Amino acid sequence: MDTIAFADDGGPDIGVRIIINARELVELAREAELPYATREGHPDIAGAYGYFGPMFVFSPARHFYGEPAHDWTDGNGRIYVLSCSCGIPECWALSARVVLSDTEVIWADFRQTHRGPLSVSGQWRYDSLGPFIFDRRAYDKELAKTPAVRTPRPPQRTRNTRLAEVFNLGFRRGANDRAAAGIVLGSERTAEPAIPPAPMECGDEMEREAWLGGYRAGHTCGASDAELEGVEIPGANGLITGFDQKFLERFGFLQGVPDHALR
Repeated sequence: MDTIAFADDGGPDIGVRIIINARELVELAREAELPYATREGHPDIAGAYGYFGPMFVFSPARHFYGEPAHDWTDGNGRIYVLSCSCGIPECWALSARVVLSDTEVIWADFRQTHRGPLSVSGQWRYDSLGPFIFDRRAYDKELAKTPAVRTPRPPQRTRNTRLAEVFNLGFRRGANDRAAAGIVLGSERTAEPAIPPAPMECGDEMEREAWLGGYRAGHTCGASDAELEGVEIPGANGLITGFDQKFLERFGFLQGVPDHALR
């Protein structure tokens, strides 16, 4: 029988780690995905996941009992077991089927939500990942843990912090300009948007490039201010407001990282 642990170290930047048979689930996913991601030319997207926070893991939450929080599911009996590294689960999630009995919990049929049979990039298969069979009593005990106390830690500002801020300024402008032009969010487009000049405070070429990249991304997938009105949790409604520094670094939008498009 397999073992599972939900490890909460209280770090402000890390969710509750999932450890199966003494290995992190993110590592196991990365091994399964690497051949497919390499075939696409972007090996760095293999295992590009984050974990969920304690409020979605430990009791009284029921997400990991197969009762998805929000709409974090891609089918009956299925849940997202790993979130996108950007913090928005729907962006790039790993899902699995959770089957409960009085004595066992089974995780099976893992899927990358954007690499299914109909994906233009080709299907990713997870034959080497699971199924995992856990003892129900041990599983219940793990999910009954008390979350660790979290101490907020002020982020350290770097050059990329400023570039991320400029990127998101451009992102918001692009999202609002797209809405003002009457273009529906998520619609097919072929023409490049007319990108306005970067603000005067963008003092060098790198900041101007961050503005351009942010504007294009916002015009493509960003939710406008009007679309965000009255929405309490944008991510739970599939709305993107911008991207944090770690996401932008990972996917090549900031200093020192090769550029490639969003997935």
